[in-house]
Amino acid sequence: MPAINVYEDPSEYAIVVDLGGVRGEEIQLHTESGMLQLSGQRPAPAPRELGEPGRDVRVHLMEIDHGPFCRSIELPPDADENKIAASYRCGFLWVVIPKKQ
Repeated sequence: MPAINVYEDPSEYAIVVDLGGVRGEEIQLHTESGMLQLSGQRPAPAPRELGEPGRDVRVHLMEIDHGPFCRSIELPPDADENKIAASYRCGFLWVVIPKKQ
């Protein structure tokens, strides 16, 4: 489950999701029944040199999460679900949710 931060100002909410190692086009984002749902898959990181055929590779420590992920976030009642915008930069997904006027 990726880590998130949630921010609010008078006109909108902003959610930032830590998705280092995930390509932006592999992230699915949608809303349903007042929930923002985020899913995708993070590949396991491995140095290219160690992945060559015939090399005996052992893992000593693995703390970076990998594999499929899904995160659901309840939207506040004043969130305008029809105007959500998202962008991906530097390993972070930024989701901006305007408040209803």
